[in-house]
Amino acid sequence: MTYNSTVHFNKTFEIFESEFEFNTDKIQNLSYWQNQFRSKLRSHLGLDLLGSDLEKHVPSAICHNSIEIDNYIREEWTILVEPTVPLPFYLLKPISNQKSLPLVITPHGHNPPDMYVGIAKNEEDYQKMYGGDRDIAVQAVKEGYIAIAPTTRAFGETRTAADIKEDKTYSCREQLMHGLLVGRTPIGERVWDMQCIISWAIENLPIDQSKIAMTGNSGGGTITLFTAAIDTRIAIAIPSCYFCTFKGSIGAMRHCDCNYVPGILRLGEMYDIAGLITPRPFKVIAGRTDPIFPITCVKFAFSKLKSIYKFANASEHCQLYIGDGAHRYYKDGAWEFLARFEGEKMSLQPAIIEFGTGIDLHGQNVTEAARRAVWNAIHQSSLMFLGLFGPNTSKNMIVEVTVATTRPKEIDQKVLLDELPHGNGKINIVDGGLEIEGRKGSGDYSLIVNAAVIVKIDVPS
Repeated sequence: MTYNSTVHFNKTFEIFESEFEFNTDKIQNLSYWQNQFRSKLRSHLGLDLLGSDLEKHVPSAICHNSIEIDNYIREEWTILVEPTVPLPFYLLKPISNQKSLPLVITPHGHNPPDMYVGIAKNEEDYQKMYGGDRDIAVQAVKEGYIAIAPTTRAFGETRTAADIKEDKTYSCREQLMHGLLVGRTPIGERVWDMQCIISWAIENLPIDQSKIAMTGNSGGGTITLFTAAIDTRIAIAIPSCYFCTFKGSIGAMRHCDCNYVPGILRLGEMYDIAGLITPRPFKVIAGRTDPIFPITCVKFAFSKLKSIYKFANASEHCQLYIGDGAHRYYKDGAWEFLARFEGEKMSLQPAIIEFGTGIDLHGQNVTEAARRAVWNAIHQSSLMFLGLFGPNTSKNMIVEVTVATTRPKEIDQKVLLDELPHGNGKINIVDGGLEIEGRKGSGDYSLIVNAAVIVKIDVPS
């Protein structure tokens, strides 16, 4: 027998089932699947460890300079995403701005960070920038948005000293190797950086925080997809020349080290991860002749993702644009889509709040007490007016359930989500409630759980 690496590698992809592969026959509650998957994905990316390691760190930013260009202002900033990581970013904003605007974040791929703001250091960069529509932040501000073009970690000033000296574009391998030793990944660190920027922008910029979009090409597409999957503050995601299958792209040919997350396929394929963005608007941009993200695999992945959006009654929110070219950005696939959904001027607003109490007298089953509390809350009203906002309102509404109990760790959240007849449920468990021992020393406790249910729907701003 002769060893064939391709046969062997492909076989390793087939000998297990992904834990969160989306299957309409098995998945009854989309929100529950998303919550469980998102939690596992955070752990795989190293975000949980980052959060605990940096629990006391508060990101701060400083502006270094500001210049006026045509009809917008370009500023250079640095944000301290970790105590030892000052991350540069550009802020572009229209000059004549009198109101809160949508924010577009434009992470870059394996090219110099300055390219996204229209800065080319030589003729080669100039041709690559304008020939490939890579001045994405400039496009965004000219469309009337506030734009942030962050440096991707391991690029620009965040390269190693040796790579800066040798004028290498990036230090992704060093980032991966050192990160693995402490349970981190490059993608996880870059998602962390984007989340720090989003939090800072919400606090310090005149933006409409319900309208935060992200779009980037190649490695910027990677950051866009994973950040939107993890952080629901991203309202619209438009990755370019990245969305594909892991097996058909980074698992089939040589890619940069920063693309790899240990065990990612045991969780799910790329389209499963993109399913965490459902039902938020998601536009895939691809190049017909892209050699490293093959279009056949892109189309297959898109068909899988489309089925998830269909399951969520949001098919129109998931679209594919194929540009007649190779690996580059295609602006014709981005801005009309963004304007359409930003232009809807919808925002998620609370429509009703319901309260309930549940008791388990002798069984000491806190999940059952919590289920009764949720049942009690939602069966004291009929939301007749929801039909006025469209036929799919009850399916797409957000149902936020807060449960107060003395035993928060014992509650099975799936049982509570299954109790909700409509909408996409989210469970928040807090300390509270009451438990009483009827006869002292008997060990026979009665458990009392309180529940508050808030229903939110999209309404015109």
